[in-house]
Amino acid sequence: QNSGSPGLSVIGQNATDITTRRMAVRLLMELQDPTAGDALFAIMNSIPVTSTDITLREIRTKACFGLADIGDPRAADGLLEIAKYPIGRPFAANADMEAKQAMDKLVRSPGAAARVKDGLFELLPRADFMRTQILLALGASGDAALGPRVAQYLTDEQAQEGAARAVARRRYAAGIATLRGQIRRPANVRMDQQTIQNEPLYIKRRNAIRGLAWSGDARLAPDLMRIIEDSADEPRLREDAGNTLATIADDAAVQTVAQRALDTTKPADVRRCYLLALRGRSTPLSATQLVSGYLKPGEDVNLMRFAAIAAGFGGDDSTIAAIRPLLS
Repeated sequence: QNSGSPGLSVIGQNATDITTRRMAVRLLMELQDPTAGDALFAIMNSIPVTSTDITLREIRTKACFGLADIGDPRAADGLLEIAKYPIGRPFAANADMEAKQAMDKLVRSPGAAARVKDGLFELLPRADFMRTQILLALGASGDAALGPRVAQYLTDEQAQEGAARAVARRRYAAGIATLRGQIRRPANVRMDQQTIQNEPLYIKRRNAIRGLAWSGDARLAPDLMRIIEDSADEPRLREDAGNTLATIADDAAVQTVAQRALDTTKPADVRRCYLLALRGRSTPLSATQLVSGYLKPGEDVNLMRFAAIAAGFGGDDSTIAAIRPLLS
């Protein structure tokens, strides 16, 4: 327990001077003391949700945020109310920013999103300015039944990012199938050069590729490798494909990635993306292979760096033995 919490709790609940009370609650929030949960909950509930007083609303918001920051699920309803507040109040000071902060805390607080998922769905069509954040929270709710309701937003360019992550996180097969279609480069569009015309397509594909990282589905590996090896595709998307591949690859896919990373017949940019996919996923075997394959005189310096980092994640004593002579 933080030594300042009891005193701040008393002041936050009982001070008659509102400025003193606000300061005490702010400090209590910043302490993130788990034992202050009851006090923060009491402070939050002492101020009506309907209050329009700016200072009182600030105290209620900070108490709610403090409750969320210590992982107390009782913050959930308060966070939802903060998220709702800007709707119909276009001139409410800081309301939009606080609403988005509330949604972020719903995602991060264990069990919070699940407690208010019905309210989130009710809010979804009314809050254009934070639809992505709401979808991210729904994805964190753990409700497997939300897939069809969320998937409809995969075609909404303002909400696709959140919808992609939500359907992938919930392993919703139909939604993942839609994402697989969205990550593909249209056959009649070259994307190896960045253009204004291609930007909407780039964003759509980027969101889909990054969303699939939450699926944990190694069966998607061939789709991602196809992007990596497509010389007509957007370099940034090829790197995103490598990063997503790192999160979904199983042991068999990791070995395939390592073999391709070591294939000197492949262009350097392709091998670099495969090396990205090995960060955090390389095995002792692949790490040692990377050391012998890349950390040698005459090799591309950038590839050497990527290989060294990938090897560092998965190395064991044999990898260290292979690296040590290179460090002298």
